Amino acid sequence: MTEFKRGDRVVFVEDDHYEGVEMPKGTRGTYDDDNPTSSTPWVKLDTGERVVAWHDCIAPAEPETPAPLDPAKVKPGDTVTLEMEGGRKVTAPVSERTGFGDTWLLDVYPDDGPVSFSKHHWTLTAHTPAPERVEGGEVTAAVERAAEAIRTSVIDTPTEKAAPIMARAGLAAALDVEEMARIISAHRHGSQVAWDEDRRIAEALRAAIVGGAA
Repeated sequence: MTEFKRGDRVVFVEDDHYEGVEMPKGTRGTYDDDNPTSSTPWVKLDTGERVVAWHDCIAPAEPETPAPLDPAKVKPGDTVTLEMEGGRKVTAPVSERTGFGDTWLLDVYPDDGPVSFSKHHWTLTAHTPAPERVEGGEVTAAVERAAEAIRTSVIDTPTEKAAPIMARAGLAAALDVEEMARIISAHRHGSQVAWDEDRRIAEALRAAIVGGAA
């Protein structure tokens, strides 16, 4: 008999049901019972219901494979993550100066021009579309204030990196702190999730921009 522990991912390999809840073959959930060999264990379904299942109806679930990302949907200004065999990975914005073709051109070092990555050797594993842009002198001024705010903060983010980071953040469009923090984290740490320290930077940036516009 297969043993499970609480928290294990399971999948129903046969149809089952419990008090009006149907669990057809393929239903996924989490083992929610302290008895590793219970004949009728509790299972928390991905749809939210907590049900009793027949032990013979469930099996360990293989990790779900996400659908491959479509490189055709990537646009200049978007942030992407590329990976290659051996574990090498890079996360950076797609350069505005690119025709795509057989290469990715990424602004890994914004001040030094784009870097080329062959599509024959690198695979697209994450894609974050760029926020809507706002053009004009007000945005330029806001970028400068943002750069200054970072330069004078306790977080040692170089000023020259702040302008390209914030230029892609939508800036005066909505001044969304979470979105700005996510983009800062993508640039500083290669993370698709906003770090707390970068939320604090984003809040300081927003205060600087709003204060400068007052």
